[in-house]
Amino acid sequence: MKKKIILIASFFAFCNVFFAQAPITKSWCPLPTPWADSLLKTLTLDQKIGQLFMVAAWSDEKKESYNPNQIQNLIKQYGIGGVIFFQGGPARQAKLTNQFQQASKIPLLIGIDAEWGLGMRLDSTISYPRQMTLGAIRDKQHIYTWGIEVARQLKRIGVHMNFAPVVDINSNPNNPVILNRSFGEKKEDVLASSLQYMRGMQDASVLANAKHFPGHGDTNVDSHKDLPVVNKSLSELMQQELWPYQPLFNEGLASIMIAHLSMPQLDPEPHVPSTLSKSIVTDILRKQMKFDGLVLTDAMNMQGVTKYFPAGEADIRALIAGNDIVLFPLDVPLAIKKVKEALASERLTEADINAKVLRILKAKEIAHANQKEKIQLKGIHDDLNNGNAIRIKRVLIEASITQLGDEVWPLKKDERIGVCIIGDQANTAFVQGLKNFYSVEAVALPKEADQQKILDASVKLKAKNVTRIIVAYLGTNNKAADHFGVSQNSILVAEKLQNVAPTSVVIFGCPYILNGGDWKGIKNFIIAYQGDALTQYAVANALAGSSDLNGSLPVSAHVFKAGEGSQIKAYRTNKHYPLEFTGLFNVKSASNVTNNSGAVYQEDMMGNVSVDVTGDLDQIFSQIDKIAKDGIAQKAFPGCSIVILKDGLVVYDKNFGSTNYEGGNVVNENTVYDLASVTKMLGTGLALMKLVDEGKLNIQAKLGDYLEFPQGHPHASLSLKHMFAHTAGLPGWKDFVPLTTLTNGEWNGECLSKTHSGLFCNPVAQDLFTTKEITDKIYNEILKTEINPSQGYKYSDLGYYYYKKIIEKLTGATLDAFLQKEFYEPMHLSTIGYLPTQRIPLSHIAETENDTKWRKQIVKGYVHDQGAALLGGVAGHAGLFSNATDVAALMQMLLNGGEYAGKQYLSEQVISDFNTCYFPNNRRGLIFDKPSSEAWSGSTGPSASKQSFGHTGFTGTLAWADPVNKTVYVFLSNRTFPNAENWKINDLKTRMKIQEEIYKVFPVK
Repeated sequence: MKKKIILIASFFAFCNVFFAQAPITKSWCPLPTPWADSLLKTLTLDQKIGQLFMVAAWSDEKKESYNPNQIQNLIKQYGIGGVIFFQGGPARQAKLTNQFQQASKIPLLIGIDAEWGLGMRLDSTISYPRQMTLGAIRDKQHIYTWGIEVARQLKRIGVHMNFAPVVDINSNPNNPVILNRSFGEKKEDVLASSLQYMRGMQDASVLANAKHFPGHGDTNVDSHKDLPVVNKSLSELMQQELWPYQPLFNEGLASIMIAHLSMPQLDPEPHVPSTLSKSIVTDILRKQMKFDGLVLTDAMNMQGVTKYFPAGEADIRALIAGNDIVLFPLDVPLAIKKVKEALASERLTEADINAKVLRILKAKEIAHANQKEKIQLKGIHDDLNNGNAIRIKRVLIEASITQLGDEVWPLKKDERIGVCIIGDQANTAFVQGLKNFYSVEAVALPKEADQQKILDASVKLKAKNVTRIIVAYLGTNNKAADHFGVSQNSILVAEKLQNVAPTSVVIFGCPYILNGGDWKGIKNFIIAYQGDALTQYAVANALAGSSDLNGSLPVSAHVFKAGEGSQIKAYRTNKHYPLEFTGLFNVKSASNVTNNSGAVYQEDMMGNVSVDVTGDLDQIFSQIDKIAKDGIAQKAFPGCSIVILKDGLVVYDKNFGSTNYEGGNVVNENTVYDLASVTKMLGTGLALMKLVDEGKLNIQAKLGDYLEFPQGHPHASLSLKHMFAHTAGLPGWKDFVPLTTLTNGEWNGECLSKTHSGLFCNPVAQDLFTTKEITDKIYNEILKTEINPSQGYKYSDLGYYYYKKIIEKLTGATLDAFLQKEFYEPMHLSTIGYLPTQRIPLSHIAETENDTKWRKQIVKGYVHDQGAALLGGVAGHAGLFSNATDVAALMQMLLNGGEYAGKQYLSEQVISDFNTCYFPNNRRGLIFDKPSSEAWSGSTGPSASKQSFGHTGFTGTLAWADPVNKTVYVFLSNRTFPNAENWKINDLKTRMKIQEEIYKVFPVK
């Protein structure tokens, strides 16, 4: 006994020193509570006692524990104060909540365990990442935003209190109950994450509940099954388990849950869980730490308390210890009887009861439970699973992905990826995600693969000449005793496959999996924490460079310490996700919202704050498919590529037809087209805007300010601004072919040759070359053109011949080299550029025309425009080739105000200046095309906003961006094959009709 007294005395002396810190600065109940104050005075003793109990309820009719009638009886007979819901469905729970609230004279406090959102307990709702995943996020503001969203969903179904955040510091990798429910092992990070989760919920009027006080992170026993013992010294407990709580109190934490833990250093009485310890709940929590919020027990049906204390006695001891609410009491009538006995024996006083009930009523008032509003069942699933809710989940996952070891990401565009899936099928979401970017060969192996199966996988991958192998571990679990579902055999797979190609490992599960092996030779790991399909797609995007790798390891594992993690910036912003994961759509559910049949809901977890969709999301762009296929059927073009972006997400990326009508190559994502006049915007236009940004070019200047002209030549006085807007008086174009032909149309041997030589060095087509001198002849011909200022708007190519010279003079580089250096290369665009045959396999390039008049061959890989061809393929008005993806990336950069993947390529101001219409009766901006004032004319349909911009190309191309609905639309085709006089694409209005379908889905508001 003497030893126990000395121990307690020394403990409190230590506490007085440790907790001698700033007082709580923010009250958990900051506003007056007149309802609570006045109601308390009217309550009978029995009513007060009833408020002390929060009972368990289920809305899943299939469970034996389904107990609405029992709850109704407890409400009516004993006036219980609250209900904690467990498994079920959102509409069913809301319906029961309405019934329970109606039956209760005093509004009930409704709680739920939603540590990772409603999906922790309810079907048909979103399961967000668990706390360890969130602990990997460096920017904790994401967790605050998520906290607000969790609170929104809770309030929608009538919940006032969320039993979260878990504040336990998981310092024990073998912890059987906490693990990934914890934010991690570093107390500072656990605090930072917990604070943001708490703030988000409480700022949205849902009570947060920090658990499990004093700390469940270093246990090796599950308190659901037995009483864990945390046998640490006082200093260890204060510096670790208890450390995060005081800052939470100082920030206004509303409530706390007491764990069922034996902590001899805090209370030496044997087998007494902290829940029942007055030394812990009252002396430490209330008096020393000065917490004045609501205190709840952990569930009183857990073996951590019931093994040593029977129902009734456990409940009264919990109240005497200082708890305000007994959670999940096993026998409410018995517990109430015990309370009355305790009052009679003065183990408990009515003043104690009053203090507890006042806190309970205050909590109800600040959570607006006192308003007792009926929950609307209609639309409940659509509201819970809307687009913004999905988008938040995607952002959280993207921000958590953690790179450890050598940096090899993002993968190069030309990589051939071998993927070995452990614990799932080969055609997983991860593999599908990688296929949006790379050539992928996938194999699957069981967790206990034998040597022969590993050898077979090696042979298969080697035969496909893969340049890199990724071993992905799926089908993992959260059980430390089961090695988290990853066997030693499966770890050997990664070690063996290194003999085929450099190998990296992706863990879709708990980072403690790394502790299970030596990982010999593996130097690169990606930790993705969870294995759902959305996470798999997010990892694929990150490895391809479409999103940052920025996670920080929340716990130490293998050779890596908590806090490690490379920060690798994305080099592109266009992400590939299935539409259901984009967060752009609200998909309306057809399910019976009241679920009278008791069937389990299977709701679509999709959405966007702006777009409502009824039906199959996969059919949302089906009309675009039909328009494209119809164009091919009517021979408006042999094939096409279409890419649509919304908010930087790829929502449509499809290819149709072939590169010609007679068995050409099937069009795919690698197909490269002649962009024709889109070059003016994504080539010359970018360069001109760059020079304006750098102060080297003034759009108010004259052409003669930058180029030399013969004395008095009228072209010298041309206004650049007018030229950019096609109002300078220049003619539309000039035919330069006659410079290379004789009067009978045959080639002039002094200008064209089938043989490459020092004289004939400019390629015009396959095995056809011209001289450098032809350039001077072209410019001399342009000098001869007359200006007609009175003609007003006249679309003209001729100014672009001059712009090329200006750009090359001011930069000291050729136009193609300048664009490559300033834009295409730093943006990691692999296909766009001039002279594609020097960079791209001919099989990837679409035929442009069967030119029977001049070049006398099928033009493929050489610019279609004759003037650009004579300049050697590099011109201001034509010459760029690209696939649809690279064009979309450049349009996204322009839509972003010049920013792409964190780098500013152009100023927002210069893009705005060029995207402005300056002259009457002229729809054009500077370089950019704009919508026509007449419906179904110009380059767009009638729905395009006035702020939108883009350009079309003679060969059947279009690139367009709309800042109002934040969309990018790219349509590439070779409508000029085999005959450039085929204008069915315009007659059918193919490009416009497809654009109109985009506006139907993403309207301009």
